[in-house]
Amino acid sequence: MDILLTHGPPKWHLDANALGNEYLLKELQPTKLPLVVFGHIHAGYGYDVVAFDQVQVAYDDIVFGKKGIVPLIKMVFHLLIDKTYKKWIGSRPKVTRLVNAAVVGGRRNEETRPPIVVSL
Repeated sequence: MDILLTHGPPKWHLDANALGNEYLLKELQPTKLPLVVFGHIHAGYGYDVVAFDQVQVAYDDIVFGKKGIVPLIKMVFHLLIDKTYKKWIGSRPKVTRLVNAAVVGGRRNEETRPPIVVSL
């Protein structure tokens, strides 16, 4: 089992208005690690589950502003394949659990947040 601990989040994931790192996101997509823990962006505190599959990669391309209709067509195509495959085969995708474990929050970091417990 591989767990990655980083200072900050990947872009667009628990990063409060896209303050995360684009390069970290691109590195995480092919690895499909079971758990990635970070902090730094206090407003992004929380937990998310992401399947870095072709649908997510195409969606991220759209969010990053790749122009034209091609990224949208890719996303819809992969979504249809993914849903059809899961319906007939019934497999579960390999997912990455993202945890922004920032323990403080609020305008002046006056809030203390509870720990996030993750079961793998």
